[in-house]
Amino acid sequence: MTDVPEFQISGAFMRAYYKTLVAQAMLEPVLDAIRVETRDFLAEPPSPWTWFDAEHGLNVLDALLTISSREHVKLFGLKLAQLGLGPVLTPLVRTVLALSSASPRPLAVNLGFMMKPFLRGVQFVLEDRGPTAFLLTLNYPRPIGVGNFIAWEGLLHYAFELTGKRGVVTRAPCGPTSAVAIYDVSWTP
Repeated sequence: MTDVPEFQISGAFMRAYYKTLVAQAMLEPVLDAIRVETRDFLAEPPSPWTWFDAEHGLNVLDALLTISSREHVKLFGLKLAQLGLGPVLTPLVRTVLALSSASPRPLAVNLGFMMKPFLRGVQFVLEDRGPTAFLLTLNYPRPIGVGNFIAWEGLLHYAFELTGKRGVVTRAPCGPTSAVAIYDVSWTP
């Protein structure tokens, strides 16, 4: 029996990484910095329907953090949402916002569902904190590097862009590796 990793990303997600890195002129520097076993996944991303160990995506984010800065990784997360994931998710996002209020909350409530074409093995838990705030907890099946958590800060800012809200995403401190990330998300009405 083949050992199937419990934490996976799709070829569609790696293609989104590729597209975003090209747009940011960071593909070559990241290819030079990532682990050898990940280089082929990024240089020639597999079919969008292929699933593989998420370690390859994490390697990209860790390499990006190593050669740039926290702010650049956060910006990468936002650009990843805009350029790579957004085109795939746009019909679903429009539907969610049409059926609910135009705020980040309905997007967060449906985040686990919306990430299904890209990500397996992560649990998204939302805790309401009033009409314009929530805590979002991402539970991973194993500890991972902080580069991923920083990228999610930027990715979550995309919800403000989609809803026309001004907001703040603050991540609770964690060590250099962790299996849990907690984000405090708030916005002005």
